[in-house]
Amino acid sequence: MRKEHLFAFAAFFFISLSAMTAVFAMEEAEKTVIISERFIDVTGDGKPEELTLQGIKNKKEDPYFKNIFLEVVNSRDEKLRINAGTGIEPGLSFADLNHDGILDVLLNVSTGGSSGSSNYILYTLKDFRPTDLSVPQVLNIDTSFQDGYQAKAVIKPTSDVFTFDLKNRKQEYDQSGLYLNGKLNEPTELIVNRFSSLTPVMIEGNQLGLKGVQLISGITTSDSIAKVESSWFYTEGQWKLKRTKVYTLK
Repeated sequence: MRKEHLFAFAAFFFISLSAMTAVFAMEEAEKTVIISERFIDVTGDGKPEELTLQGIKNKKEDPYFKNIFLEVVNSRDEKLRINAGTGIEPGLSFADLNHDGILDVLLNVSTGGSSGSSNYILYTLKDFRPTDLSVPQVLNIDTSFQDGYQAKAVIKPTSDVFTFDLKNRKQEYDQSGLYLNGKLNEPTELIVNRFSSLTPVMIEGNQLGLKGVQLISGITTSDSIAKVESSWFYTEGQWKLKRTKVYTLK
């Protein structure tokens, strides 16, 4: 074999080996993690299904999951899969939220942002047929800073109006340029975050609904001003708002 051919073959072998090593290393790094495993009847057949919440990470020590999914296996060894997106700290809970006598599956995944918001997915698996029940939409809230270090929030579905005294943040707001001598430099809205929690609670007698919590922030998502709680009940195929509460955060 000519020397140049030998060198070419050796170079090709080295490159191929390097590529194989890189692929193997990538596959090793991207391992599926079992987050939680439960055995519970969610189909209504009286037999427990195996539910395994799993996620895929780029690195084992990374808290962020680039792919999260729930695998469900029934007593006949049939499988289905529900995708839950991406994020951190995924969780799984069960509650009969559509009031058909069968436990529904509620998945939550934190976005990992400073607002503490999470994404939620709700499914019924009755008769082993996955149906997305959806979750309540976040409250439509109009907000605005007011002169004199004040803020106002209007909860649109109920027309309730709330005001917040923000004088204790005067120095921070002046330094940010939001206010000058107690006057707003320009019209500015507050930040209304998505749900930070959505939890099954008793709403109507002994029937379950969901309680949502949203944070209202000021000039940054970490500048928490108020917490808004909303109670929801599932009826006639949709979520109905039952009541709201607003708490001022110091």
